[in-house]
Amino acid sequence: KYIDRICASHIHPDDVKLFHDFYKQMQTYNIFSFEVRLLQVTGKYVWCKITIEPIVVHDKLSSVIVAIMNIAATKERMLQLELSNMMDNFTDLYNKTSSFEMINKEIENCRPSDKYAFAILDIDNFKQFNDTYGHDLGDEILKEAAKTLREQLNEKDYIIGRFGGDEFIILVKKYNNIES
Repeated sequence: KYIDRICASHIHPDDVKLFHDFYKQMQTYNIFSFEVRLLQVTGKYVWCKITIEPIVVHDKLSSVIVAIMNIAATKERMLQLELSNMMDNFTDLYNKTSSFEMINKEIENCRPSDKYAFAILDIDNFKQFNDTYGHDLGDEILKEAAKTLREQLNEKDYIIGRFGGDEFIILVKKYNNIES
């Protein structure tokens, strides 16, 4: 009950299950660490690494030593690095690999009644445009096309990525739920 009160008042709701899993691990009497978001007095959550060392006396848990370290800056850098590895640096859309990973994950988590739409967009005669007007102007066209896709299609309902060259891929998530 005490652990449930701590979770309800201090642990981010998305991290409560993780916290409970590690609480069970404490009963093995081994030192362990985990990362959760803890509520600050400011009302905001901050990423922390919690290390717990159980103190065992006569084969019974006597007490625990708990160390809490703020890892918010490190976690933010890691998340930014992960995101940058997912993105096409040229268009700021998801790259081909991460697009397909996200699409596969979306489809794996769907219900049988969910409907999706998938599109591959290709800019017609783009090679001819590049050959006629130059690659610098062609690059601007690609960037503008990506910007338009991002502005017109929200991330909640769509996965948008650059497939390569002048091709873009779009997954319309749960097509049956999107209002026209």
